[in-house]
Amino acid sequence: MYVVVMTNQKYLPAEKIVFIKQKLLNVDEEKFNLVSAVAFKAPTTILLVSIFLGTLGIDRFMLGDIGMGILTLLPLGLCGILTI
Repeated sequence: MYVVVMTNQKYLPAEKIVFIKQKLLNVDEEKFNLVSAVAFKAPTTILLVSIFLGTLGIDRFMLGDIGMGILTLLPLGLCGILTI
């Protein structure tokens, strides 16, 4: 449990780490395996991709939101509505 928190500590807010540890102690084995398998993305990387390639929906694909990525890819974000 502590390994999951320690390896992903740079992606978690510092003030919430104790709360997250407590919640992970109360989670059953199946849910804990799901949480430990999640690959966190660096917020800075996602922000830069969103700024430069957001109109193509690439940031959505990186986050795993395939539906919104495809929707954003259609006529460049539905004529800019999804870009905003």
